[in-house]
Amino acid sequence: MERGGISCQGKTELVTINGNLNVLRYYNEMVPYINNGNVDVLQQDNPRPDTNHYTRYILEAANINILYWPSRCPDMALTLHVWEYLGRKVRIRYHVNNMGDLGCALHEEWERIPLQFIRIL
Repeated sequence: MERGGISCQGKTELVTINGNLNVLRYYNEMVPYINNGNVDVLQQDNPRPDTNHYTRYILEAANINILYWPSRCPDMALTLHVWEYLGRKVRIRYHVNNMGDLGCALHEEWERIPLQFIRIL
């Protein structure tokens, strides 16, 4: 599973999470990337580790505000637009044979996302 974040200033690193993402792994593996990305407001796509009470407490303690995303409003989910963009780029530029190839392709394309694209979302 790949996780990444965007803001009008740029993007975080794309993080590969192998296995299940529980609250402890979210804290250990995601929060450092969120903090390093100078994120003030975080929009999540509402999986269980993101919405857990402990996760919300951790983010609140780090002074990171959560932007509420109603699950039935896909236009408000900026990350979905980024994933669609990445999917198009990967399908055009790469011949993916396995999950390792897909992860490498996603990481390469993530680095190529222009700041202008993110800002117009």
